[in-house]
Amino acid sequence: MSNMEILNIFKSETKKMLIIQRRYFLNFLADMLVYYFVFIGLYIFIKSNMNIMSAEEINRAVTTQFVGYICWFFFSFTISFMNNGIYRELLEGTFEQVCINHHSIMEIYVIRLIIYFIRNIVLILLLSLLLMISTNIKLDIGMDTIMIFMISLLGIAGFSFMIGGATLIYKNVGQLSFIISILFLGTSIVDLSVLPSKIQKIIYSLPFTKSVSLLKNIEGANYNIGGQDILFLFINSIAYLILGIVIFKLSFKKAAKEGSFSRF
Repeated sequence: MSNMEILNIFKSETKKMLIIQRRYFLNFLADMLVYYFVFIGLYIFIKSNMNIMSAEEINRAVTTQFVGYICWFFFSFTISFMNNGIYRELLEGTFEQVCINHHSIMEIYVIRLIIYFIRNIVLILLLSLLLMISTNIKLDIGMDTIMIFMISLLGIAGFSFMIGGATLIYKNVGQLSFIISILFLGTSIVDLSVLPSKIQKIIYSLPFTKSVSLLKNIEGANYNIGGQDILFLFINSIAYLILGIVIFKLSFKKAAKEGSFSRF
């Protein structure tokens, strides 16, 4: 695919996304308000139940919960992208049209995922700014924070492709995305150090747990990350990305062979 073709697809998919956002703006606004008030409720709960702690400890606890919540907001939205998008197009009968153009399905969905990444980054910046103004929380976002976040995007993309592959085969995967989102919320706000070491290893093998833990430590405890942390996160994210792409391609070939794109 030439650079001009990539640019044209990027423009058309961006335009499509903006039209959908504008058409369902009230629904989008309601979702944002729900996420805002859920954290405000969590913030009030933490502040009111930690009076015996010092101000520094309370601020550290609030900051780590804030980081975990924002990460959950971003990653849960992104993970569900493939499932929701493919399911909607299969339901509307438009997925087959996407498959018969001269661009590969992988190229189209990689571009869509990049656009969705950008859209969700804008959303978390807006939500973070609103929450910081409301709670007086301050974050020190440096190069380490940005690097960890960008590396983790690779693993999240892979996980999203896995769910997309499952949707291609089974069409309706039920509440899978919701269950994963709830699991991620638990790992984002709970202190995992209190769990048995074997369970910690399993949880940290997920594509988002290690990155969220590092981000919480950086922002809440001024933790200096080491090369071993970055190496583990990079290998983990790349492994999930490769696995997700392989599963998506195999699922697409199987669904195409069965001719199930035109029926739901």
